[in-house]
Amino acid sequence: MTDIFEKIDDYIQGKLTDSEKQVFEAEMEKDPLLKYAVENHSLTKDVALGFLEAEVRNILKYTENEPAKRKSTSWWKWWWMAAVFLLGLIAVVFYLGKAKKTTLQYADLYIEPAWPIQRSESSDTLSDAVKIALNGNTPAAVNMIRHTSIPDPDKNLWIAEIFARSGQADSTLHYLPDAGNEVRTRDRILYLRILSLFRNGQIHEMKAIIDSLPEDTDMTYKEIYKKIRG
Repeated sequence: MTDIFEKIDDYIQGKLTDSEKQVFEAEMEKDPLLKYAVENHSLTKDVALGFLEAEVRNILKYTENEPAKRKSTSWWKWWWMAAVFLLGLIAVVFYLGKAKKTTLQYADLYIEPAWPIQRSESSDTLSDAVKIALNGNTPAAVNMIRHTSIPDPDKNLWIAEIFARSGQADSTLHYLPDAGNEVRTRDRILYLRILSLFRNGQIHEMKAIIDSLPEDTDMTYKEIYKKIRG
């Protein structure tokens, strides 16, 4: 959990790279508790440091001018404030940990397509390429599909499917063809585009597509989009 607060510090101090900053801001967009912790982190630290500075001044003052009783009272005041601050910090850590456990992951949202394992003779190469991809050899599978005789939009869609299966969002987006008019294919292409944007932390672009989806979008995908939007 210390890593979370270190990441917040790095974000506030501008130490994150552009890509790390984009991912972190996407996480804040999805996680209100994290966003709240970021917005109040510096204020909390300032307040705590202010209490500590004031207390140190009081201790020095009482050491020079006041009896031991006053010094003792001052220390009890400091420990009481420290305890309150610690309890607040524990509460934030608890809720951040709870939120982190429930954060959606790419693997939670990904649905396998109906892979063309058995096809006619004209699609044997595609079937073989898919088998190779399912065995984990993505580069070889993509190379095989590139050399098939199927139309380019279908070819690119299957390549995108292979990259999507391994979570390679940029490559998925690169190969995805236009959605077209055939409902089933359109829904799948839009789904892969939304999922890849989610993977990349491109939340605004993702939401724009979700908000403009056709009315007849498949309910399976609609349920996934509800989870993404929270």
